[in-house]
Amino acid sequence: MEVLFNVKSDVNADAKGQLKEFSLRKNSLLKMDVDQIVKVFDEISKYLSSKNCKIKQLLINNELGFIIFWLKKSNIKKILELNFEDYKYLDSPKFNEKNNSLVLAKPLGIAVHWIAGNVPVLGVISLFQTLLTKNKSIVKVPATFKTILSEILEDLMRSQYFDNQIKDDLYQILESIFIIYIDRNDSDSQEEISKISDIRIAWGGLEAVESISKLPKKLNTRDIIFGPKLSLSFIAKDSIKDESDLIKLSQGITDDVFAFNQAGCNAPHNIVIEDGFKFKISDFMQILTTQFENRAKKSYISSDPMLTFNLLVKKFLFQSDLKKDVYQGADNQWNIFVNHSKNIHSLEVPVFSRNIFVSTVSSVEELGKLLPENVQSVGLRVKHNQKIEIIDILSNYGVDRFPDIGKMSIYNHPWDGYLPLQQTVKWISTN
Repeated sequence: MEVLFNVKSDVNADAKGQLKEFSLRKNSLLKMDVDQIVKVFDEISKYLSSKNCKIKQLLINNELGFIIFWLKKSNIKKILELNFEDYKYLDSPKFNEKNNSLVLAKPLGIAVHWIAGNVPVLGVISLFQTLLTKNKSIVKVPATFKTILSEILEDLMRSQYFDNQIKDDLYQILESIFIIYIDRNDSDSQEEISKISDIRIAWGGLEAVESISKLPKKLNTRDIIFGPKLSLSFIAKDSIKDESDLIKLSQGITDDVFAFNQAGCNAPHNIVIEDGFKFKISDFMQILTTQFENRAKKSYISSDPMLTFNLLVKKFLFQSDLKKDVYQGADNQWNIFVNHSKNIHSLEVPVFSRNIFVSTVSSVEELGKLLPENVQSVGLRVKHNQKIEIIDILSNYGVDRFPDIGKMSIYNHPWDGYLPLQQTVKWISTN
């Protein structure tokens, strides 16, 4: 176990000693109103977007720019108001006329976050959510994200950008955070942080979240699991009026696919078009490949040997079929696999790393029958008056989210079927 961030670090204490001290440390967030925390988040957002920010390149390199907008007061207030009838319940008991009762939302205690290594922004958002509900937080970062979060917090602590009041409030928030790295083979340390948790928040693949779920824990520890899911996009046949619309659609698909190179559960892998689409698929592909190529020039990715082999096999299969086409970028920077058949039997298995599959279905009902069980998001390009009907149909097949195409990578609430903040508090009442 290696401690990466602890503002009250005792230089004479080893990692386990520091962890024990943190778990016993008084929760300074309890002294703060939620509006104070929201104000600090908003000031952090302003700092990260300012000329004074010294970690701007760190944010850019790790695709963390989204947190600037996520931490804005307007967004945080929207999240609070969606999660709570009255978020002031988080500060002190309030009388609820509907129930004729005093009601209070108390933090559960210590939230422990197991962060996946594929999408760094999840670690930051996950942490700030539990701080918002006044839980102390331990974040176990992956090797691929080892120093990023601690560097951000260290910079915030050292920055001279904030006035004295914000500095004081920020320090109270920072002393409620403990960042550690634990080797995946260090089962003793994994068990230790699990046993002291009141909330376990796990992001990752099936093997990772199953492993975390099996760790010993307290009887009332609450688990919030964000496990492996898949996403896709659906384009209604009459949703595009002209070439300008088609260009905007292609830009949106590119934004969704290139965000974290499809590593996140919310990235589309299949682009499904309703039969009767007014444009030829070849015309659509000409515009979409231009968008892919332009975006690829800005960010080169290297392919591992297994991915290269899988792509070779997939390309051979598609190029050997008269009903299929492959559009490809140089050096496997992107690939678009098109199935022209009007009768597909299943959606393609994701390949990741900017590779998508385009196919056609007869109707949204037909798409529903093709969906696997673990779909998180279906990005939509449909007419406004169709959206409710489509959501009603596809949500019966287990889909959690229906963002617009181009906005699939935006992390908002609800997420994976949760209103997450609701899961991080316990409710106290008089009746």
